[in-house]
Parts: sequence; C-alpha cells; structure tokens
Amino acid sequence: MIHACMPPLDSAVINRAKQLSCSLLLDGAKLLGIALPGGGCLPHSIRAVNPDHKMIGTALTVRTQPGDNRPIHLAIYGAKQPGYVLVIDGHAHEGCAYMGDLMLGACKALDFSGVVINGFIRDMDGVMALGVILCAGILVWVYGAVRNSASRYLWAQATAEDREP
Repeated sequence: MIHACMPPLDSAVINRAKQLSCSLLLDGAKLLGIALPGGGCLPHSIRAVNPDHKMIGTALTVRTQPGDNRPIHLAIYGAKQPGYVLVIDGHAHEGCAYMGDLMLGACKALDFSGVVINGFIRDMDGVMALGVILCAGILVWVYGAVRNSASRYLWAQATAEDREP
C-alpha cells in the first residue's frame, strides 16, 4: 500500500534546524512531550557513511519486506518535491543489498536530503563518489556481480572505521 507523502517542511524551519545540534533537537522534542522511538537514536548497526555529513528534512518512510526493493523504487520516483529524507525499514535483512550507486544516484538527482536504511547497500566506490548523505548497514561488494554464483561474493558489515587504511 502506498500512502501520500507528507508535505515537506518549510525551508525556514529546515534552515533553522540546521543551525542546531542533534542533542538540542532531541531535548526540545522531549520538552514538548514528543515520544521518539529509541529516544531518537538509531540502532547501533546503522552508521553514517560519512560522519561529516548531516541531513535534515521531512521523512519519507518506506517499510519493505526482507530483500524486496520495489517499494523503495516507488518511493524514490514517487516523491514529487525535493528535500525529503528517505527512511527505509529493511528489517536489517542481510541476504542482499537494497540499494547501490544507481538508486542512490537517483536520490541525489531528485534532490533528496539524505537516506537512512536499516539494511545493506552495495557499490561503495560509486556511492562514495556520489557524496550522498547516507546512514546504513553497509554491504561491501568485493568481486562484482556474477549472477547465480554466491561463492563469488564476500558479504560483510562494515563501518566507516573499517574502511580506513
């Protein structure tokens, strides 16, 4: 089922929020009585690909079945306005990647503010070159695509620290 997107936050609100730290925004939400799952914290398995990047915007949420990225395609191309943060619940599925540099390139071209995904991504060289603001459980694709040959892949969860030489 597809639901209509919330209208994006006004640019004045976005610009003001960009001036504040995450801790100030979360403390403000607490003072207003806004209950945030996990206290506003992401699960430890979801990491910033580039910790220097920051994202803020209206969440465009997607819940998908493990291994199914079709709803993600629909959300990317269904967003009618720029500035959304694509937030994907991939159920921490580890059997395949949900996105790579092509889908993240589409997010960049369509002016998404960022992507958060509870699942794996691939094509890290291309993703890093795009400069997309991204938090994810990361899939490191070592050999490249060879269909029907699972032994040719190395699957690993990595963090930004793991990629440093």
